[in-house]
Amino acid sequence: MLVFEKSSICLHFSMPELFVITGPNGAGKSSNANVLIPKPTVSPVFDGDKLFYHLLDKHYKVTKVAKQARELAEDELQLIFAEQVGKAISGNLDYAYEGHFNTENSWQNIRKFREAGYKINMTFLALDNVNTSLQRVAVRVSQGGHYVAPAHIYENFYGNIKFLDQNLSLIDQLTIIDNSSINSVHILTLENAKISFIRKTKLPAWMKNDMPELMKIIMHCDKN
Repeated sequence: MLVFEKSSICLHFSMPELFVITGPNGAGKSSNANVLIPKPTVSPVFDGDKLFYHLLDKHYKVTKVAKQARELAEDELQLIFAEQVGKAISGNLDYAYEGHFNTENSWQNIRKFREAGYKINMTFLALDNVNTSLQRVAVRVSQGGHYVAPAHIYENFYGNIKFLDQNLSLIDQLTIIDNSSINSVHILTLENAKISFIRKTKLPAWMKNDMPELMKIIMHCDKN
């Protein structure tokens, strides 16, 4: 579990901020979301997965048809999210949400916030490998949590890494934290495409093997 002390210093920014929390299934996005947001004005963090299963249960009680309930839940979720995003941008308000960014299309809302003049902050909660993600989900299901198909777990694990690496230019501040064990490890912070912190002793294999653009930045930092 991540443990952070919230600062008592009130910081004022000239621009609104978007806070995004991502990472593979089972990395602790939902359980750590609120402590990862440094601004008390952003609460609660929009949790699409949690809301989806609430809506799915609601619609299934009415329709009694799983496929129809899922479609209705997905449509309502998108409407709620779009309404919140529109309200935040039109009001120049800070906003925070968590989710998976494993397709190019999933980055469109981030682009929308950026075009509206927002500072984009992303926290990537990482796991050491996809097997840890599979195991975490299995444990969650055994404790009554929601199920995720193995194919989607693989897609989220590798897709999040791939598209994050391809869209680094959209992020003003990126923080990567390895949450594989009880004691979380701060791996890297990138600010405006420059490294402000890096734990060089042992970079994770998925970063070295699957994030070529980030590794270019790291190698450039080493040369300088």
